Amino acid sequence: MLAVGGYGDYFSAKIREARQAFDSAETPSRRSIQKAKLMDTQADAFEILGLVPGPESVKILGEYLSDETGRVPPSPPGSKDDRMARQQDANFTPNSFYALMAIADLPLVAPPVARRKGNATIYDSDIDAWRLWYEQVKSGKRTFRFEGDPREYNLDGPTKTAVSQVQGPRVPAGPGISPAPKEAAGVVVAQARVDDPSQERRWPLWAALGVLAVGVAVYVRRKGKGLRRLA
Repeated sequence: MLAVGGYGDYFSAKIREARQAFDSAETPSRRSIQKAKLMDTQADAFEILGLVPGPESVKILGEYLSDETGRVPPSPPGSKDDRMARQQDANFTPNSFYALMAIADLPLVAPPVARRKGNATIYDSDIDAWRLWYEQVKSGKRTFRFEGDPREYNLDGPTKTAVSQVQGPRVPAGPGISPAPKEAAGVVVAQARVDDPSQERRWPLWAALGVLAVGVAVYVRRKGKGLRRLA
C-alpha cells in the first residue's frame, strides 16, 4: 500500500460514500441500515489507516480530526457525563473519534500525547493536542518521523530537512500510564528501492499482498481484544 500510494484517498472516498448513503436514506428502516453500514465503514477504514505508517495516513487522519459532525455535546456542568450513553442517541459516531484512535496507533516518534496502555485515547483530553500537532505539520512548521525509519516526513513525503522549532504541548502520561517508548539509539533501517523497470509491472501484486496483510492484522487485533471503546 505504501509503495503504490493512493490508499488514503481510497478509504476517505469509502467513508464519504457511506455517509452520503446515510444522509440520503428516506425511511427510518433504510436509515437504520445505512447507519450500520456507515459505522462499519468508519471502523474498518480508520483502523486500517492506523496500521499504515505513511504521510498519506497522517494527512487523511489529521483532516478528519476536525470532523465532529454528529457529536453529542457534553452534559451540563455538575451532572454525570457518560459520553458513551450520550453517543448512542446520536445519528452516528463522528469521524474525529475514529481518527483520534487511528492516528494514536501510528508509530510516530514523540507523539503530542504520551501513549497509554494499549494506545488508548481519551477524546476530550487528547483531541486539542493532536489537532495542534497536525496544524503545525500541515503549515510546514514541523516534520514527523516513524519509529524504525530515520527519514523525516512532511505531508508530501520524505524531506531532507527536519523542522522542529515549533513545539506544541505534549500531554504527559499520568499515574499508571506508560510513557511513549523511545526510539532505540543508532538504529538505521535500510530502505530498499527497486530500480528495475520490470518491477513496476508487479504493483498490482504488491497492492493485493499489502491489503491482505493489513486485513489479517485487523482480524487478529479484533479477534484478540475487540474494538476499543471510543472513550
